[in-house]
Amino acid sequence: MIQLNHMRPSKSAYSSPLHMVPKKGSVEWRPVGDHRALNAQTIKEKYPIPCIADFTSELHGKQMFSHIDLIKAPSNSYKSC
Repeated sequence: MIQLNHMRPSKSAYSSPLHMVPKKGSVEWRPVGDHRALNAQTIKEKYPIPCIADFTSELHGKQMFSHIDLIKAPSNSYKSC
């Protein structure tokens, strides 16, 4: 990748290892970052996103809602309540 000028060595003091892995059932590749060291230093969110089952009763009678498209989101983004 470096020889093809698709990427270059980082000069940054901060980085996470990046690996290319084959997509399942495909000949295509995808970049995957190893963020374990970063995650170990991250301060956890004080106010996590609530489970929709916990506040659906508050939506009764409301007229304005939001829409988010998660079709191409990573599968680990979907967590049950």
